[in-house]
Amino acid sequence: MKKFLVILSMLMLMAACSEPYDLKTRSADRVFLCVEAPLTNMPSVQTVRLTESVDYQSTKDVPAVSGAEVTVSDGDNVTVFTERPGSPGHYDSPKNFYCKSGKNYRLSIDCKLSTGKSGHYEADSEMAGNGFDIEKIDYKYLGPLSDSTWVVGIWGTDKPQTSYFIVTTAVNGEVSPTTSLLERSILMPDTYFNGGHISGFPIGFMYQNANQMKKYGPCAKPLEKGDIVSLVVYTMTKDPVSTPVAS
Repeated sequence: MKKFLVILSMLMLMAACSEPYDLKTRSADRVFLCVEAPLTNMPSVQTVRLTESVDYQSTKDVPAVSGAEVTVSDGDNVTVFTERPGSPGHYDSPKNFYCKSGKNYRLSIDCKLSTGKSGHYEADSEMAGNGFDIEKIDYKYLGPLSDSTWVVGIWGTDKPQTSYFIVTTAVNGEVSPTTSLLERSILMPDTYFNGGHISGFPIGFMYQNANQMKKYGPCAKPLEKGDIVSLVVYTMTKDPVSTPVAS
């Protein structure tokens, strides 16, 4: 087995600001704010994405929410997220922004939807610490099940508290040539290995990355010497933490 560097990045996912929604109710005249705000402990430009809900059977593009005021506060400092030029609905932090483990963060949003309704929305979440001590990982090619996919197994010790995770795997910083990080993730509780030692637990998948696709085409390609595999973990709370307040 080739040796390769393993990086575990613990991240925090702020729950989307949401309102109860009944699928049996006609949605054409009801629009809700949808928030995607994964904030991490890795210094970088981080992004909050704001969109509007659409009808369940709609084939139209999801409308972006532009012109909003978006901030993240840790109780001492307030960071302003600025809408990205040319990318409506995407609000970026300053460079090298990151969250510290153990601190509580509040996401605040003031915006107006296409219906003309203005609203103030808040979500609170604590930046989680490392919940798993990794000893090693390994991977196995899925063969005829998928021509460019490997399952990733993990060895190590889980800390004794039940948590909920979205886990994905990146190779050399790339998650997938065509899809986003969250679309290539697996949502799971740690119920089955809570507080125990794990041997070869299937934690996620590894897909052909963009550079490999250019070099080898859409075919199976294992890791090479020098490749860096990152397990990216979003820690989630079980219960909603958002507080939408209409104004």
